[in-house]
Amino acid sequence: MKRHILLLSMLVLPGLLSAHNLPGSFPNTAVFKGKYVKQFQNSDMVGSWTIIANDRINKLNIKSAGSSLTIKSRSQKETFRVNKWVPSTGLLEFTRTLNNSPKPNTVQKFTGYLMEYPDMAWANENGRQNTKDYKWRMAGIYTSSDRSLNKPSSGWYATRPRR
Repeated sequence: MKRHILLLSMLVLPGLLSAHNLPGSFPNTAVFKGKYVKQFQNSDMVGSWTIIANDRINKLNIKSAGSSLTIKSRSQKETFRVNKWVPSTGLLEFTRTLNNSPKPNTVQKFTGYLMEYPDMAWANENGRQNTKDYKWRMAGIYTSSDRSLNKPSSGWYATRPRR
């Protein structure tokens, strides 16, 4: 019996592993053939970002201060502090302190990664050429010190145009 299962798996598995474009699998066109960025620069982060977090859309302005980054928003009711920026991986960790929330000094901790798409046209699943992607993207998770919020922890996503 074990031999039959082994023989069957040797015949069937290679066919399953080579199946492309099945639900839940990456299509052939999803394989990135361009060059990978070896290390991000502070200038990749600098600019006006649109962020979606906690069911809200906000604007963040990231500036470079020497080898570190600073974050500001339109609101005077919150302050930001960059805790960690790792250019080699694109890791960004920052905190947002809400000065006027139901619980003053509520702190949200954000962790995420900068992602880059190739600076070239790419093909979609159907093989059609799409236009170049001219946006930088970040995504990650956040947690809040105020556990009574609607979403004390959730995901976040941000974009900004590439130059």
